[in-house]
Amino acid sequence: MPISRDLLKECEDLVARGRPEEVVKTLLAEKEHTGYKSDVVALSARWQILLDEEISGTLSNDEISRKRRRFNKDALRLLAGMDREANGEKATGSILSHAPPIGNREFSFKTMVFTALVVASFVAGFVWAFNFQPTEDCSKQLNLSGTWDIAFSTRDSLKRTGTVNIAQDLCERDFLLSGQIEDVGSKEGVDFMASIGGIHEGEILFVYENFIGERGVCRGVTPALGSKSFSVRCTDLYGSDKDGEPRSRLIFTKQGE
Repeated sequence: MPISRDLLKECEDLVARGRPEEVVKTLLAEKEHTGYKSDVVALSARWQILLDEEISGTLSNDEISRKRRRFNKDALRLLAGMDREANGEKATGSILSHAPPIGNREFSFKTMVFTALVVASFVAGFVWAFNFQPTEDCSKQLNLSGTWDIAFSTRDSLKRTGTVNIAQDLCERDFLLSGQIEDVGSKEGVDFMASIGGIHEGEILFVYENFIGERGVCRGVTPALGSKSFSVRCTDLYGSDKDGEPRSRLIFTKQGE
């Protein structure tokens, strides 16, 4: 039986509140009830490695923040996959298809054989073969950086507009977001931000928080390269809805285009 959707929503809430360790413990306790068991174990290993790196003092504060943002983004992606599983979708493959992190003591036989071959090639003088690996051209990645006009709509009608600034790390595909939406009935807008956000395998995903105490998760399909607009659907986390509209849609349009 899949993990309940209520429990998954609670885990999303924990991510948004900056409590990833509790998410890891919760998912590990339920790992036998999901087809993404290997992803849960991998996420747990990454969290332990990250804690070890923080304790050892080998990372700068910026590196720690970047790794935590990536961890939180991947935790949300895994929770989204589990939510689809709970809704009837069959779990196929791995959501977190990362290579094993450095520091993980579990190595496959194929990994050891490959390592041995690399060393042998070095000794034989063929190390040049490994010096021409193509590097990713980050300039060709989808770039959301810039200022966007946004329209906020609910099930009833289009109610608010605003602007948002996005700063994206192209190679990491993570981004930070901040902006303001007009508040109905008030001359002042509502400021909001997303410190956990990213793009992966055709999906945009971020956790938002505004200054009236609402938190939630937004998901959308990645727009085509060069596209000047995209949209996401957002859901407030349990207990954080303040305006009676827990579900909404945000439409982004690039300014000056």
